[in-house]
Amino acid sequence: TPINVQATYPSSFTVDSSLYYRDCNMPKCYYEALQINVFETGIYVLWSESNVNTYGYIYQHDFNPFEPLKNLLAEHDGKCNNGQFKLIIDLQVNAKYVLVVTTHRPMTTGNFSVFISGPYNVSLTNFSSKESSCIIGHLCNSYVKGIGLTLDDILQDVLRPNVMLNKQSFSIKISAALTIVMFVAGSINAILSFYVFKHKDAQQVGCGIYLLASSIISFLTVTMFMIKFWFLVLTQINVSTSTAVLRGGCESIETILKVCLYLDGWLNVCVAIERAIHVFKGVNFEKAKSKRIARWIVFILPFCITSTLIHEFIYRKLFEYQTEPDKISTGEFCPTPIWNPTGITIANRSIVGQFPITIFVNTNNTVYVANLEEGTIVIWDEHSVNSTKIISGNFNQPGSFFVTSNGDIYVDDGWGNRRVQRWSAETNTFAKVMNVNSSCDGLFVDINDTLYCSMSDHHQVLKRSLNDAVITSNRVAAGTGIEGSGSNQLNSPHGIFADVNMDLYVTDCRNNRVQLFQSGKPNGITVAGNTSINPTITLFCPTGIVLDAEKYLFIVDRRNHRIVGSGLNGFRCLVGCYGIGSQSNQLDNPFSFSFDHSGNMIVTDQENDRIQKFQYFEESCVTQRKLKRKPILEAENETPDGFKTELLIDNIIVMLVA
Repeated sequence: TPINVQATYPSSFTVDSSLYYRDCNMPKCYYEALQINVFETGIYVLWSESNVNTYGYIYQHDFNPFEPLKNLLAEHDGKCNNGQFKLIIDLQVNAKYVLVVTTHRPMTTGNFSVFISGPYNVSLTNFSSKESSCIIGHLCNSYVKGIGLTLDDILQDVLRPNVMLNKQSFSIKISAALTIVMFVAGSINAILSFYVFKHKDAQQVGCGIYLLASSIISFLTVTMFMIKFWFLVLTQINVSTSTAVLRGGCESIETILKVCLYLDGWLNVCVAIERAIHVFKGVNFEKAKSKRIARWIVFILPFCITSTLIHEFIYRKLFEYQTEPDKISTGEFCPTPIWNPTGITIANRSIVGQFPITIFVNTNNTVYVANLEEGTIVIWDEHSVNSTKIISGNFNQPGSFFVTSNGDIYVDDGWGNRRVQRWSAETNTFAKVMNVNSSCDGLFVDINDTLYCSMSDHHQVLKRSLNDAVITSNRVAAGTGIEGSGSNQLNSPHGIFADVNMDLYVTDCRNNRVQLFQSGKPNGITVAGNTSINPTITLFCPTGIVLDAEKYLFIVDRRNHRIVGSGLNGFRCLVGCYGIGSQSNQLDNPFSFSFDHSGNMIVTDQENDRIQKFQYFEESCVTQRKLKRKPILEAENETPDGFKTELLIDNIIVMLVA
């Protein structure tokens, strides 16, 4: 057994574990993906101990369960080690590694532990793939290769979900153009052929009948190819397409296309055979007999071909294997989540500069922070002390930015250049996407690709659809443009959040409240602060906000130097609950925060020139899973006593420590 164990990770395969197609060969295998955080380069040994046979795979850069052979660095199937994987590998400090632990047989459950030994300290954290489900025509089709065209052969993995066609890659645009050209040319050819061979003069022999049928089949073939291409494109662009539609396309479109292709091929074979017989018999060739045979073949051939492909209709299924559920990034916390009140500094002024404002953490625990001193955006892995990328451009003093799921960054450049720019992760270039009159103190992109900008100097939130061709097409999302405390007014808005219903939450800093502007309504509802119905907390210039999956609020209470959140008993303090200061359990004018994949809270501690990480105590929720949290507006009616809610955090922490 290896010695000098540096990391241990116990877990289990259950019926709730993620499934994938192991090696593109073994279906429905439970798996768990773990990111290996390497702090020093060296030779490491990784092995498992389990009551079931395990396989181990190490990927470099990324792991996609729908492409299990891509980025594969090393693997072991447990042979010669009692059915437990064992990997010896050289791991580099600046590289990203993902360990995938899975089972030998499908649908096998059991406990397992992963151990790592080596010369230096390492850690294992849960890893979430960017893919969330398998869509027909997407990469999962690579597991069911057959004769004929597949969508993967045409487009591979260049399609980008939730991105309009005009913003897709050049190869997709070219493919779309070529598909349309093929359809038009094929349709013209089929129509002209049909016009020629429909006349009796062209049907003196069986060839004419074959070619007439072939012209009809050719038109059906190019039509089905057109349908198949656009089915993939549209279902990828609109990821909310219903499963029934995806399943219908999976089980019918490609099979029908195959029938058309095979039928057209066999009709051409029949033409060739008849011509050969005609040449062989010469004047003795019987035209009437050839026409009679042709009619029977044209009638019977579709049934014969369909019968050879009947297994396609029966066994072709839509892959719907879900990857590891992203519970934390969607905000599915338990009713009263708890964070360690003592923070850890993960970045200081040498990395993020003075007075860091905006922070963003994606589901793979990549941290984005704007360095105002250098005029850059610094990107690094949460578990690494070294930045992995520094983005610089022609932007001045960005007050905010927003990172989309495809890695594009929307950057405020209103202070100096009166605009918002988008940095493309694909091309590493900037482009203007919005004109503004001042800095955007909050940026947000909703699920419909609508960009929101909150302007504290103009007491207003503007928005524009990123799908609009005209950049100047800004609309008012909230506020009148005149400072005030009315329900339709704002006073120095900062952080914003738009939910799936297009309801907009705005931190109204100088009014010391959070306003909810329901979609299409100009008047807001105060959901946090003194002026809310039966208030449960006092805010002093809120600047950052996050909404969880059950519509519970997490707010940066800037001038009270803390982060607060709503729960079963109204609002309560979560971190920074010990007053202003520079100690590890204190904050000094925090501005924004973000959750990583594990639920840890990452905060910009502005006046302390640092980024603080507060660990999420997931074990504190074990006894709370059956509690039902109440919506925020109902929760405010439960505890009108603000002092009572302020004491909740102390009681919970005492219980946890005890």
